[in-house]
Amino acid sequence: FFGRKEELQTLREVYNGQFCSEEDNETSPPPVVIVDGRSGTGKSRLVSRFMEELKEEARLGKTKPHCSMRGKFEELQSADPFSAILEALNDFCHSLLQQDDQETSSLPRIRTAIEDSLGSEKASLIAVVPGLRDVIGHWEEEEEESRAVGRSSVITTSSDVSTGNSWNRHRYLFKKLFRAICSKECPLIMFLDDLQWIDDASLDLLDSLVHDAP
Repeated sequence: FFGRKEELQTLREVYNGQFCSEEDNETSPPPVVIVDGRSGTGKSRLVSRFMEELKEEARLGKTKPHCSMRGKFEELQSADPFSAILEALNDFCHSLLQQDDQETSSLPRIRTAIEDSLGSEKASLIAVVPGLRDVIGHWEEEEEESRAVGRSSVITTSSDVSTGNSWNRHRYLFKKLFRAICSKECPLIMFLDDLQWIDDASLDLLDSLVHDAP
């Protein structure tokens, strides 16, 4: 991995400036970094390398712990609302369950935060983020409710969820979930690849998360 020292440093400066600075940045909107370039020039590898280095530094206690998730938009899924965001959330759930150090694991905190924040509303999100079922850890008493909700009643089409009360509710639930996942002590990095295929609903949700941060 050569020739990307400046770009790696830029990503590090953005992260450190927002999350590791002694200044109070709680009122600042979360930073958004766009990695632009031609296909095949190593954009995804650059971000992956940055996240790998950050994870290792956190493990060694050189920087604060953080959560991360990644998803990828696909051309053939551009009509499916939130496809990459749902993939990222499921990826996060899987990674969370793989943490084997009980002392540093984020699982207990996030499990409690999701329970407290979503309550019975978690059924709607488990229908589209199945990984949440295992993160929460107990689901039997609400399984029938989850089946009754079903994916089709939670997310239908981009035009449907992007307008009126339906969109407001989905945005509300997703924001509650992200609020439960991240904290000042454990910020969240979300890597979304191939943004050229982003759907309108995902774009609106990201705009909401940035300008009205959880």
